Amino acid sequence: NKLTGYFETPIIDGNYELEIRDKVNSNAKKFTFTVLNGTIGNFYDTVIKQNISLTSDAYELAFQAPNITGTVQDSVGNSLAMSGKGVDISIQKYVNTNWNWYKNIWISDPAYAIRIDDPGTYRLAVNPYEFDNYSLTYSDTFYVNNSLEVSTNQSSGFSSQLTSFNVRLKSNNFIFKVLNPIDEKPIASSRLAIYKLDNSGAETYYADRYVYSKNDSIGGQYLAPGNYRVVVDPINQSNLDQREYRVSVDLNEAVTVTYAGTALSKVSDRYVLYPHKANVSGRLYDSANNVVTNRTGWISIQLQKKSSDGTWGYVGKNTQVSQDGYFGMRVSEVGTFRLAIQPSQRSDIGLTFSSAFDISTENLATFSKEFSTLVLNAPNVKISVGVSAIASPLIGAQISVTRLMDKVKGDYLWWD
Repeated sequence: NKLTGYFETPIIDGNYELEIRDKVNSNAKKFTFTVLNGTIGNFYDTVIKQNISLTSDAYELAFQAPNITGTVQDSVGNSLAMSGKGVDISIQKYVNTNWNWYKNIWISDPAYAIRIDDPGTYRLAVNPYEFDNYSLTYSDTFYVNNSLEVSTNQSSGFSSQLTSFNVRLKSNNFIFKVLNPIDEKPIASSRLAIYKLDNSGAETYYADRYVYSKNDSIGGQYLAPGNYRVVVDPINQSNLDQREYRVSVDLNEAVTVTYAGTALSKVSDRYVLYPHKANVSGRLYDSANNVVTNRTGWISIQLQKKSSDGTWGYVGKNTQVSQDGYFGMRVSEVGTFRLAIQPSQRSDIGLTFSSAFDISTENLATFSKEFSTLVLNAPNVKISVGVSAIASPLIGAQISVTRLMDKVKGDYLWWD
């Protein structure tokens, strides 16, 4: 099949790069050409490294044939029954000890075909989002050499096409259900962020899983043998906060889940996980008693802890305000704290600190603090930045205000 196209406006003299894209398989191919005195010349295919000549007053630009083809299979090796569902295939390239995104395609048929025109080391990350029983699965590694030939062996066996490069999906061995700790019902929506730990305790991102109440907040993931940190993160629920679990998988791929050192038991063949209840919460208002939301600008609420010398410092915990003005977070350590509410892209409210609150060893387990009406300061300094040469306002300028250390000892707070 051929498609004919042209530029409606003549291209001015210069050197150019032209890219064509196949939207179905997300393939792309680049060509270069020059224009001199209005005439096209030196039309060059950067993949096959050949010049292209006019054919019947047109340049014929062609994709190369796919160099990796295969089938996504179920856990026993049959072609995956799609039944109107889809699978995301992300091609990842190994660069400087990291697997980096290269491109991805979405397929609704188990057979796939892709083209890679850059030498390197690759793998496929196959993510069956719409399949409850299957998990994110990585293919074997494959290699593309300088001649754009492909092999599963780094030093031999290269050919123009790698066929039958099938990916058999892993069945979930970590199956979970996420409940709301307030009412013990399936959570409206939650993200599980999974990180794999090495022997030194360092971690690398492994996978994300999302659950929703429409599917009873049940999800799953295949975990290879090893140790993991799993963060249950409630989405857009100001009365909840993140909770962390530890997961270990033995060589037989059996899973053990622990929280605070205590092993969890399965309920109906799955682990029941919870986010935390927020123990510091509230609602934001401006000085005119209007609810402050994130519908305009951005509101960041950060936790600060008072040090032994009386200065306040950030402790790396923050949250945002919801669309109806509420916020919440969980503080689970002893100390004196306050909230720093930092608006961005808002001219009607300014940086505001809450009153301080104390958490002791005695009240840590039961501590709760509600700022039912937390009124934010109105700005007392307003600045407009303009460009004098054209007498117009400058949009997007950043203004930093810093407390000098001789004014507040050791307090290096800054804000925009």
